Amino acid sequence: MKQSNPAAALSAWEGARRLQDAVKALFAVCGAVLFQPVFFFQSVLRSQTDTRRRIVRACAFALALGYLKLLCDGLNILGLKQVASSGIMMDGLSSQIAALESAFFSSPVILARPVVTLAATLALVAAGVKLILGVDRILVPAVLVVCYKSAADLFNVIPFLGGVLASAWSLALLVMGIREMYGVGVGRSVLAGVMTPLLVLLFFALSLGPSLNRAIVTFFPETQAQMMKFNDVTAYGYTSAVARAAKDYKDDLGFYPANLDVLKKYLAAPVVDNLGSSENASGYRFSYSKSDEEHFVVKAAPLSPGVTGSLVFYADDSGKVRLGGKDGRVLVDLQSLEEVVAQPARPAEGKT
Repeated sequence: MKQSNPAAALSAWEGARRLQDAVKALFAVCGAVLFQPVFFFQSVLRSQTDTRRRIVRACAFALALGYLKLLCDGLNILGLKQVASSGIMMDGLSSQIAALESAFFSSPVILARPVVTLAATLALVAAGVKLILGVDRILVPAVLVVCYKSAADLFNVIPFLGGVLASAWSLALLVMGIREMYGVGVGRSVLAGVMTPLLVLLFFALSLGPSLNRAIVTFFPETQAQMMKFNDVTAYGYTSAVARAAKDYKDDLGFYPANLDVLKKYLAAPVVDNLGSSENASGYRFSYSKSDEEHFVVKAAPLSPGVTGSLVFYADDSGKVRLGGKDGRVLVDLQSLEEVVAQPARPAEGKT
């Protein structure tokens, strides 16, 4: 891409009134951001354009690149489908790609993804700036940085591998932009733009539990396979937690509980919330039965095998968690489960 004067490119973009001028200026800004990021963000800092117009044009830039990325994502899925149809891939992987294609192109909210992504990124970076750089810092520079770093999405035109390059360069642009716009060092820029937003996101993930995963899959269907494996790990943890809680209950009272409701004080809040929720946010349905004062059974099965989860878990008064049923493989720890989860997804084992 031909390099352009960053200040001139920015001025042309912020002042463009005709569509053809805006398109030409957009690509000029992309070139300036990608190849002269320091000079570009310095130009943004010195811009004399009205603040409202600056923000509107920056958001328009981010959304234009966001929809370009969305188009590239769709084309990549179609490309994967073409490869799968050639018979190169395993049947299990081919079925996953078919499911991904269906979820992506049939999702009623997929067109809102660039807007949601931009809004979420702005919120997380704003939190990082306020927490690290000071609550008195204005957020306009952060908004401009987040929007113009979207120029890295142009790398998504490279099939399959472009997304990795785009993500890496996007983070670099974010750090450089915060450094130039706020006049801080690289360390504080990394903390404000990358580390703190990630910690805030982790906090919300822990607070909202698996329901956040469901929201992510709604807007990012291609993450479904990863989320399904996350649900598998979560279900294993919940099954193990219920089995331990039942044994603790017996240690205290001399007999096993009659149902899951009486175990609330023995379980962590996220487990209680999920087990008692009709929405089954973790993607699994849990059941508990007590045959007599000395024996119980806990089962966890995916609501939609191959979609919300791929495994079935079984635990009893032995305290062991098994895969599939009472005669299934014993899962001694997360490592043994990860060996199973790392394998290509397959229909849930066993019956419930």
